[in-house]
Amino acid sequence: MMFKRRDGFVRLARACGLVAMGTAFFLPISLYGISVYDEGFMTTGAMVLKHGALPYRDFLSMYGPAQYGLTALLFSVFGEALLVTRVAHAAILSLAVGTVFIASRLSTGERRDAVVAAAAFTAAVLIAHPNVGYPAVTATPLLMVEAWLFSRWTETHQIKQLSYASLLAGSAGLFRWDFGLFGLAALSLSSLALITMRGKWSRSLLVRTQLGAMMPGAAMLLAVYAPLLLLGGLQRWYTEVLRYYLFEFKDWRSIEFVRPTYWRLIGGLRTGDVLSVFDAVADLLYVAVPIGSVVGGVILAGLRLARSGRKEDGEPRDRQAALVLILSVLCLFLLSQMRVRPTMSQGFAALMVSVPVAAYCLRALKRATAMNLFLQAALTAVAYGLFGVATTLASQQYRRASTGVYFDDANPRATWVRMPTGDAHDDTYKQLIRHVREVTKPGEPVFSGALDMSRLFINDAMLYFLADRPPAVRNFELEPGLANTPGGQRDIVEALESKRVRTVILFDISTDEPNRTSTSNGVHILDLFVRTHFRETRRFGAYSVWMRGSDE
Repeated sequence: MMFKRRDGFVRLARACGLVAMGTAFFLPISLYGISVYDEGFMTTGAMVLKHGALPYRDFLSMYGPAQYGLTALLFSVFGEALLVTRVAHAAILSLAVGTVFIASRLSTGERRDAVVAAAAFTAAVLIAHPNVGYPAVTATPLLMVEAWLFSRWTETHQIKQLSYASLLAGSAGLFRWDFGLFGLAALSLSSLALITMRGKWSRSLLVRTQLGAMMPGAAMLLAVYAPLLLLGGLQRWYTEVLRYYLFEFKDWRSIEFVRPTYWRLIGGLRTGDVLSVFDAVADLLYVAVPIGSVVGGVILAGLRLARSGRKEDGEPRDRQAALVLILSVLCLFLLSQMRVRPTMSQGFAALMVSVPVAAYCLRALKRATAMNLFLQAALTAVAYGLFGVATTLASQQYRRASTGVYFDDANPRATWVRMPTGDAHDDTYKQLIRHVREVTKPGEPVFSGALDMSRLFINDAMLYFLADRPPAVRNFELEPGLANTPGGQRDIVEALESKRVRTVILFDISTDEPNRTSTSNGVHILDLFVRTHFRETRRFGAYSVWMRGSDE
């Protein structure tokens, strides 16, 4: 017993050491740059949550409550600073690489293949540079652990293993409600597939399995979301989140990705621009690897499971194929994130779960071509060539992040954050933050909006956090299709009037994306209100500061 405890302690210490080293490795890239919108509304949401606000009731959230809660907890322990969220982000990325390594080791049965898969994913992380605080980055490793627990169930046949996997899916759903549904659906479908592969199966076994796969995670989601949605209003959540996500989001945020990237690749080949070619190849791989992995994983795992021997109770023995099957189903669901904006950020989760599947497929392909030296050499050359592309771009990103200049060490909320060298935006943005702090009092609400609300693209939600001033409006994350509608603009006007807000900061930003944000929707209610009751007092680059008139 003593030796077992000692071994457990050694393994835990080794795991903690690896996570610490991974955190140190990812920290430079995590400290680089500021995302004024995505990271901004997450940090601001955590800031207001820490002071008693609730998601859905007191502020708009497209995601689950857990990322706000985790960030608020870290703020409570370590203080409200971007450094805290950046270190946490680096640690989460380190854990993500760890889950990819473990899943790849299990799917291939080879440590060398798992090391290569983890290294390739590490390069992909450095290239993609996922946004700090993006809930998908936190939720996806939980889905990876869910898949691992599911694969154990194929060996133990204990319903409790499915229940544990279900709880992991529920935990992922607390960060992204859609990821929770994806996790539960993948668990249900995969367990159903494995059961029905046996020659004989009972209805009672099917019912027990499905209940074990669905109920624990569903109960967790219900326990957390039900009170929040009741407090915030079910109708409001349906309108702002579910209906918008399903039916309206594509009208306001859709972009093309594959075709422009393809032509960028062709242009780079014609001009001999090697880095442009590498960049285009990496972007295309972000789409191709998950899709190819889903197709290959489902076919290979399905065939292997169908041929596998069965235990007396009829469950397939092949844990590798079971893991690949559920990861492929998960990847299929996660690819839906790329249906509107097929970019690296939206494709990050699908790529993460597809890497162990891709490693499994490549291992199967190597076995199939074992007797053909030419095919083996070609496959190896292609694999190492793509790996070279990824590592080249990743090292370039890493060097850029490591040599950036510090943003504003005078602001305790922004210490250690680096920005691109020579970026003129840094100084003006830093001056803007200082000016807002000077003209307002601690705790005084301000509003950060867009100069032309009829062409709303994004707003600067990070300004609230860096200036340490609470948002005056409920929807500090200004979503086109919600905030720029007549009702949305009237809600903002009402909040500005009821709180007698003195300071408004407007961001002059537009886009030519092929969606409705590139044109005016003709609604200028908020624009007219600001220009009637406020006057522009200062301008900082793309930002203008408006103060309420003295006669108001």
